[in-house]
This record gives sequence, C-alpha cells and structure tokens, in this order.
Amino acid sequence: MNEQDLVSKLLAVEARLAPPVIDDEAEAAPDPRTRILQRREAIERTDPPIEHHFQIKEPHQRRVFTALLRRYGLVPYRYPRQSERDVMVQLSMAFESQLLAPIHAEMKAEVAAFFVASMERVAGQALYWDTSDAGQATDDVPRSYRRG
Repeated sequence: MNEQDLVSKLLAVEARLAPPVIDDEAEAAPDPRTRILQRREAIERTDPPIEHHFQIKEPHQRRVFTALLRRYGLVPYRYPRQSERDVMVQLSMAFESQLLAPIHAEMKAEVAAFFVASMERVAGQALYWDTSDAGQATDDVPRSYRRG
C-alpha cells in the first residue's frame, strides 16, 4: 500500500460513515465532509458542546485525531503543563459517539495497517529480509521470566 492508497482508504471510510443523503438532496448531494458538518451543527442545537479530554499515546495517531477534529471544524488544544498526549476539544457527546468515534476508529486502523506494511517493507530492504514476528520457543518459560 502506498500513500495515495491510504488517502483513498481514509476518504472511503469518511464516505461510508457519513450521514446518508436524503432523497430530495440526491441531485445536489453534498460531499461526505459537508454532510458530517451539517449533522454536527444539527446535533449541537440539541446537545451543546462540552469540553472533552483525550489521551493519545502514539504521535501519529494523535496527528490523525487532531487533523480529523480540524476537518470537522473543531479546535483541539491543551492547557499549560498538560502532556503532549493530551488533546482537549469542545464537542457534543452525541457527535462524538455517533460520528467522530466510529470514523476515528476505522481511520486509526487504516493508518496502523499502513505503518505495519511500510515498516515491514523498509525493514526487509534495509535490515534483513525476514521481518516476521519472533517464533514460539519449544521449551517452557524460564523461571526468571515468569510473572508472579
């Protein structure tokens, strides 16, 4: 998978999980991002935004999340002395659970698959051709490695 494949997959996730087009809008159907923005605005009329705190350990996943927030008109921030893992944002609970969380989960999986494939390719070319995981030992685990 190359970068353009990843971009296509991320856009396909958004298109699949965006709110459906209403039949009367079928001719001038807005793009998935616009439909999500419209749904966000509709949700916020009945469910006002509140401050949410997310902790995302992996830098690349945090970048995906903050880019997604910005794509949907939200502003990620952090307070002084908060860790770089912390992401704060004002959003409604319903928008987060109905749209943001499912879209982010699937995009996160696509990005992780891209990273694994890229690292296997790079490690195979630069380090050693066999990039498979460690094999299973036939002996029992030595006492020094056992937990408890």
